[in-house]
Amino acid sequence: MKFLCLHGKGTSAQILEVQTAGFRALLPEHYEYRFFDGEEDSDSYPAISSVFPGPYFCYYKDNSMKSVKAAHEYVGEIIEDEVILYHQIEHPLALPLFRFAVFICGDLPFTRSPNLGVDVTEQYIKDGVMHGDVVNEPEQIVEMKRSASGRSSLKLSTDSGYTSDEEGASTRTVRRFVPEIDKERIQIPTVHIYGAEDIDLKKSLALTEMCDERLSEKYMHHGGHSIPRAEDVHQKIVEVVQAAAVKSELMS
Repeated sequence: MKFLCLHGKGTSAQILEVQTAGFRALLPEHYEYRFFDGEEDSDSYPAISSVFPGPYFCYYKDNSMKSVKAAHEYVGEIIEDEVILYHQIEHPLALPLFRFAVFICGDLPFTRSPNLGVDVTEQYIKDGVMHGDVVNEPEQIVEMKRSASGRSSLKLSTDSGYTSDEEGASTRTVRRFVPEIDKERIQIPTVHIYGAEDIDLKKSLALTEMCDERLSEKYMHHGGHSIPRAEDVHQKIVEVVQAAAVKSELMS
């Protein structure tokens, strides 16, 4: 079994390889892992620089649909196909792109399509500048609307003069999937590993809602936005990963 290993923003393939070495050593020897750096340079994730030296990378900097599309194309070059949700949406009768997925400190996915997800651009704009992280979360910026087709959607009241490229993917608009609004779900077995002390715990929990509950394995360790080195943590991670692997075998 081969694993495609993609790191988080502000880290690197080498860092992820070190962070996951403990539990990977306990998984079957025939498992193979391939790690890839993002194409964009990045500042380090908070606390990473004090433990791991750079350089640090990300797959997309500003989260816009255009950047997400470029990141999808980069990953597509690696796996020679589309990423999970788009593969399901565009090829509903095809075999799953991946047998299962493991999310470590995961987050809700951004979208490259104006027809999917919700517009959250205002959360990333400050003084007319697009940022890679949330910089603006006013309480009353979201207006619920329902389209004529019955599909729920969120629209943020913002007018920043965004432009679109020829394919319709805005160069500055940021959209992401929201489980309360979007009906799409990842329909392969998934593993979700997150820390009880993670400042981004809510994001990881939200990602679990984008997946099929019947096919999800979850493990919350005692740490933060990292993987503790404790042997009992590694053993539990192995258990949930292997449980997902078994589910994937039953679905094949």
